[in-house]
Amino acid sequence: MSASNFDLASSILRRLLDHWRALPAGVAGLPAPRALDPVESPSALGAVTLVDVEGVPPDCEFRFARDGSWQVKRYGFDMTGKTLAEFPEPETRASIRQSYMEVGRARQPIARVRDLMLDGRPRRDGTLLLPFGAAGRVTRLAVALDFESGSA
Repeated sequence: MSASNFDLASSILRRLLDHWRALPAGVAGLPAPRALDPVESPSALGAVTLVDVEGVPPDCEFRFARDGSWQVKRYGFDMTGKTLAEFPEPETRASIRQSYMEVGRARQPIARVRDLMLDGRPRRDGTLLLPFGAAGRVTRLAVALDFESGSA
């Protein structure tokens, strides 16, 4: 579901989406990959993971450029520098890949509530995926989670 089609319940995710919408569109019709300014959205800083899209979907890999500190603390592992193929939970990895591919194809923000199984425990979070682009394609994703609201 596109984030533009409904109101986000999470104030953190809503502010981040507003910041993304205010960024200038580049050649790809999307904000530039390095356009996200943490100073503009400091409340979301620890909630944001930056993911580089290597290659062209569907034949691409996703590499975690920076894993959000809140996510590292919550889930107990840091994906910084690793690829999605190295994500420890196979079922969750497949779900994440599907979401990343979806936002890459749509070239629009996507928000949803996710129910995940990590470390054998069920987890729920509100998730916002934001595309950034260059060279006519999505080259980076900002993935923000709000554990407190549990809703997008």
